[in-house]
Amino acid sequence: MTKKITGGQQLFAATLGARPEAITNALDILMPAKSFHTAVIIHTYAQEQTIAKSLNLLRPIMGHDYPTLNVEWRQIVTKQNTPLRDITNESSAEAYYKGIVDILQEYKDRDYTISLLVSGGRKAMSIYAAFAAVQVFTHADSVWVILSNDILHEIEGQFHVAPEYQKKQQLVQLPVVYGSRTGAENHVIVDTPEFGLLHGGKLRKEFFDKLTKSEMSIIDALEREPYIPNAQLAEKLVKSVSTIENQLRSIYTKVELVTQGKISLEHIASRNKRQLLLDILQRRKV
Repeated sequence: MTKKITGGQQLFAATLGARPEAITNALDILMPAKSFHTAVIIHTYAQEQTIAKSLNLLRPIMGHDYPTLNVEWRQIVTKQNTPLRDITNESSAEAYYKGIVDILQEYKDRDYTISLLVSGGRKAMSIYAAFAAVQVFTHADSVWVILSNDILHEIEGQFHVAPEYQKKQQLVQLPVVYGSRTGAENHVIVDTPEFGLLHGGKLRKEFFDKLTKSEMSIIDALEREPYIPNAQLAEKLVKSVSTIENQLRSIYTKVELVTQGKISLEHIASRNKRQLLLDILQRRKV
């Protein structure tokens, strides 16, 4: 039976490849810090030999070792709605990328905060999965990769790492640069790394550190719908329009505080307060 979903739930998602142990190893590391409601395992054709073996190994482990998790298994399909076997050409690459985007977007639309483990498949699949996150994720979501000593790869079925091997693996968060959609299918403009990762990332962190929990709820909503009118924003957050306007004024004041001395007066004058806020949220050059 599917568990009831409420807003703001934590979701663990992972791509599946030849080493399903990576999924539980990462999940074990993340779970103490995150209260996951659902785990989603994303895979290609379930009858392909490697994937079939991984699924047969992983399914009973997920059911038995994580009884509180709602585990869902999602198979990527082609434009013709047939199971995707592998990335072998441009069409299959596009299908894989779009499949990841669609699955992640579905859970974002259900108000999940997602931790995505890029753990399986060819290197090209990992790249496409990471770029799919660029198109869908907000600051609250994260992308991870697990790095292990070779010895862990040699031990099949080690779904939970023994204490003596704990230091031989690391879970590393990837520095996602958030993009902005152009309107064209599967087309995202990604900000340059120097502003997206260094300048924009630092400015965002400084800004977020100044926000209250209530103000962050507005920021979360604006990241999903940047140009939503205040009246609709108030309706979504079950607040009055005047409350939204007061909180936005407070947010804009904090935008001015973090940008003071970092951007020119000409830049400030050329953008309204909402656009300057959106630029910071999207890690655009300000």
